[in-house]
This record gives sequence, structure tokens and C-alpha cells, in this order.
Amino acid sequence: QEKISKFSNEYKIWNLSEYSYNPRVFDLNVIDYTRPGLPCPSFCDIIIIIEEITNWLKAESSNLAFIHCQDSFSRTSIILKCLLYYLSYSRDIEEISNIVDNKLKTKSVGNQKRYLIYFFDYMNNFKINKFSFSLTKISIVNFSNSLNKIPGDQNSDSRLFYLQIFQNSQLIYNSENRYC
Repeated sequence: QEKISKFSNEYKIWNLSEYSYNPRVFDLNVIDYTRPGLPCPSFCDIIIIIEEITNWLKAESSNLAFIHCQDSFSRTSIILKCLLYYLSYSRDIEEISNIVDNKLKTKSVGNQKRYLIYFFDYMNNFKINKFSFSLTKISIVNFSNSLNKIPGDQNSDSRLFYLQIFQNSQLIYNSENRYC
């Protein structure tokens, strides 16, 4: 907090961790995208966060954006990689991944890579399928016992899931009821 307070009101913190913290400590400059467990932000949230950060940085040249998550690996990494792509820092997925991974001293995992590809395709208006189809069933098989477990839930079968369906780069369904 002491390090950040020297920036006056020229900063905002995007909190992507599991826990909210008192925004008054940071002069109400905290935007919460907290999510229990280990999942990445929803795809819709990624788009919103990128637009918010971009607008904030463009508003004043002295503005700073801080991105915070529990371990600084997964959620921060995804947002930084998508932000660099959105700001046209590079159009090469591997280059952007290497830059962020080297700075954070981490390595992208499968789920992160998949989100990056989704985001890059979304930004490029990539048409995944040019034919119609109907989604009738979603099955999740052999889901890890520890992944996405609801904190404090004694039922070992409880998991957090959300589903977002896009058509022509537009969100048409969101199980979280949070729309872009």
C-alpha cells in the first residue's frame, strides 16, 4: 500500500484474486473481479477488463494500471497477454507469451493458452464454424477433485462452472448472468 499511495489518484487496481480487500485503503481505486477457486476470469470479463484498462491508460498519460491476483501467475498473466495483443504490442501469440512469462517468471499452461487463442481469434473476428449447429449436451468427464473447488464447501463434488456461448463475436448466453 505504501508503494502505491505515492501515485495519488493516478492508479487503479484490477483485483482478480479470490478475495476482496478494502478499497478505502487504496483511495477507492480498486475494481473487483474476484472469483473463488482457480478459474481464469470468464471470457466476457477478460474483454471488459481489457477495455477498462485501455480506457484508463488512454485517459491520462500519467495513469497506471495494477493487476493483482493471488499468485500473479494465471489471471494476471492472461490479462497482460490479452492487453498486449489488444494494444498491438505484437500480433504473435508466442512472442507475447514469452514476454509476459519471462517478466512474471512463470510458464503458460493449457487453459491459459486456450484463453489466449480464443481472445486472439475474437479480436480477429475469426469464424470458427460457418455452419449451424445445436448444442444439446455438455459433459465433463474426469474433472480434477481440486480444480475449481468451492472454498469452504464440505461436499467434495461441488465445483464452480460457467458457460459462455458466442455467435459472430457476440455473447448470446452467459450462465453467470454477467454480460459484456
